[in-house]
Amino acid sequence: MPPSPFLVLSIYLLNFLILSASKPLTKPIISSPNSTHFSKKIEGFAESTRNSIKLESLQRSQVILSGNKTIFSENRTFQLGFFTRGRNVRCYLGIGYASIPTPTYVWVANRENPIKNLSSATAEISENGKLVVVDQDSRTILWETSNVEKASDLKLLEQGNLVLLNEGKIVWQSFDFPTDTWLPGMNLTTKQWLTSWKSSSDPAPGRYSVRLNPPYYGEIALVYSNVSVGNSDSNSYTYWTTGKWNGNSFDGVPEMTIPYIYKFEFVNPFTPMAVFGYTEVSIDKGVKPPLTRFVVDHTGQLKQFTWSFQTEYWNMFWSQPENPCRVYGLCGNLGLCSGGPSSPCKCLNGFRPVNDVSWNESDFSEGCHLEGDGTCGENKGFKEVGVVSYEGPKVVSFSASRSKCESECLSNCSCVGLLHNVRSNLCKNLYGSLFNIWNLTLDSTIDDKLYVKVQRNSTGKKNKKKMAVFIGMICGILVILSVGTINLLYLRRRKIKRRKGDDDGVFPVTNLRVFSYKELHAVTGGFSEKLGHGGFGAVFRGELSDSSLVAVKRLERPGGGEKEFRAELIGRDYSRVLATMRGTWGYVAPEWISGVAITTKADVYSYGMTLLELLGGRRNVEGPPSAGGGGSGDSGTEKWFFPPWAARQLIAGNVTAVVDERLSSTYDKAEAERVGLVAVWCIQDDESMRPTMGMVVKMLEGVVEVAVPPPPKLIQALVSGDSFRGVGDRVSHRDAPGSSDDNVLTSIDLKDSQSSL
Repeated sequence: MPPSPFLVLSIYLLNFLILSASKPLTKPIISSPNSTHFSKKIEGFAESTRNSIKLESLQRSQVILSGNKTIFSENRTFQLGFFTRGRNVRCYLGIGYASIPTPTYVWVANRENPIKNLSSATAEISENGKLVVVDQDSRTILWETSNVEKASDLKLLEQGNLVLLNEGKIVWQSFDFPTDTWLPGMNLTTKQWLTSWKSSSDPAPGRYSVRLNPPYYGEIALVYSNVSVGNSDSNSYTYWTTGKWNGNSFDGVPEMTIPYIYKFEFVNPFTPMAVFGYTEVSIDKGVKPPLTRFVVDHTGQLKQFTWSFQTEYWNMFWSQPENPCRVYGLCGNLGLCSGGPSSPCKCLNGFRPVNDVSWNESDFSEGCHLEGDGTCGENKGFKEVGVVSYEGPKVVSFSASRSKCESECLSNCSCVGLLHNVRSNLCKNLYGSLFNIWNLTLDSTIDDKLYVKVQRNSTGKKNKKKMAVFIGMICGILVILSVGTINLLYLRRRKIKRRKGDDDGVFPVTNLRVFSYKELHAVTGGFSEKLGHGGFGAVFRGELSDSSLVAVKRLERPGGGEKEFRAELIGRDYSRVLATMRGTWGYVAPEWISGVAITTKADVYSYGMTLLELLGGRRNVEGPPSAGGGGSGDSGTEKWFFPPWAARQLIAGNVTAVVDERLSSTYDKAEAERVGLVAVWCIQDDESMRPTMGMVVKMLEGVVEVAVPPPPKLIQALVSGDSFRGVGDRVSHRDAPGSSDDNVLTSIDLKDSQSSL
């Protein structure tokens, strides 16, 4: 019996629904935004959504993108489209953020073969099922995917991954071919790594890459290459690594010991390929993590960014190497690294950039070359650079004077410069390329000075002499005018003082009657009745016109009036009010006392002390009970030095006891606890346990979870007088808080001082 038509139709519909449900990804959206840049604010997408075209499948030789059209991910976090960069308006197909106003690109397809005109740029699915970038003017394929199986569908995932599918199976994905950005969910392997842009405006492959470091691939490395990355490792140089992965963090990245906003995962290299990836960790449940990305910058630094929707700005969370001058080959051959944020490189005197256009676009890799005649002749001299660090050249050392050293270098055209040590009379001639020149003038342990070969220019010397004479004349005139002006002001001030009778240095008063010498002579009867004699003069009895009796002291030497007045007013017991000490010891990190090297973590300690004062609404030191400033009872005994007491309360979870009582219940307890725990982290005894200021900002913003810190034992030991790891031997008791040393600034109550006086 033949099957019922209704049964056949039901089976067909059921199969259709099963196939539709088996598709793991949503369909792409094609739209036509008006902006030439495809990164726009979300509110700008409303109009384009109405004109969107949903694709059920991709036909062969079908144009999917052209001009300003874009494809969005499901929640409009990312979008695929063409963008332009550079002075020549070069056009690229790439993926960028769609939900932020700042154009930021995380993947570029045709980075080595840009299209000249945006109007002729198209992205198509070819007859063999590959995604291709085509220049319509020349009908040239500039880039294509490497999939073997034909693609029947194209989708942009919410993670920023562009995938080609065949019946729901991924046959190609952009995450397998990263450019300069490492996104959450993307993996680094032994065969795929990040490659920097050539410059800030040129996405072409640069000289820097982020790779898994062989042989065990348990660490991430920054690598410099002289050739195209991936073709050869013969000219590669590793200049920074994360250190080995220990299962939880990298040994060379101590910041990861604090609760991190990323979860890294490492697959053992023997199964069968090493894979390293990371995902975002949401601090608050139900709250979407912030946008984040790792980027190998064109300057050779690995940087980590998070997006702030409040400031609409990418915050640099972390970067390595911290000093850009430690990036290998950053300034190229004969380029001097100055470390500036906008332009870290400059050419030595007598040199100029090899490529001015690239140099202006922050691509310094081609370095510098000699100005003037580049031929090897006798018209060469040497220019002193100073004490520097360098890499790259072949060095020939011998003992000789500087003149002999220069003669040897001038006789060889491949000699670029020399190093000479005056003390040892050692000469080092340098041949070939001179990379990583970095000024070390402040390092007194190095005596070798660098001299580079330059072009002699007699006209330039004459001009320099004329300029020196002119500058000398101007400086001389300015000095004469300055000295004359200072003398006139001094004489004028002295004349005014004489008129006012202020030559003895007595400080001025405003509401007291001033007597002349003639009046005092009459009041005392010609200084006839002497009452006594002091260190500065004799005291005489006098009677004013209103019959008031007074004592008049006649000074026997000039300049003693103010000194004597202060001595009699203040007294010997209160001399400490005039003895002050520079600096604020309450905020100083323990490293200052112990005499070890000071780092930026010393400022973190001071910031932690300030946070505690802000949280408690009081000074950290308010005087022990014996001095009358600590209150009464056990609570006053413990709380006179606030930091150790507050740290114990915060670690125990008693944040209410620490917060300023005047706030009552108007504060957020969770925020107050976060601020308190961050402060305790900042005042840790071991500086390596203190977070960086960048990490402090993230913890205060709530981006990074704040764990409970260990109690800082050193400040507690200083308060109790106990020794802590030898600190008691290095820090005398007079340096501890509450000491009665005369050098320590002591505050005196005004009322008590007045009554004593």
